[in-house]
Amino acid sequence: MRAYFTDEHKKSGFSEIELEDLVFYAESIEGEKGLYKLTGAAVADGERYPEFTVVFQTEITPAEETIECIMSADWDWYDYEF
Repeated sequence: MRAYFTDEHKKSGFSEIELEDLVFYAESIEGEKGLYKLTGAAVADGERYPEFTVVFQTEITPAEETIECIMSADWDWYDYEF
């Protein structure tokens, strides 16, 4: 599955993720069965990094492959891709 974050998702906070020392702004998500890749931009120490990617595994497989279900799930692990 591949989906894009809508303005409604952004207003609801689904696309803004705080990770350690950066804030990630997701534009799209792809993956399935608990393993996903977010693509967007990151801001760290006042610097903006476009085309930033975060890969993550959810603790359990979401009930539905929707942005709302996936982004509401707890993450088991995540990693950055540049």
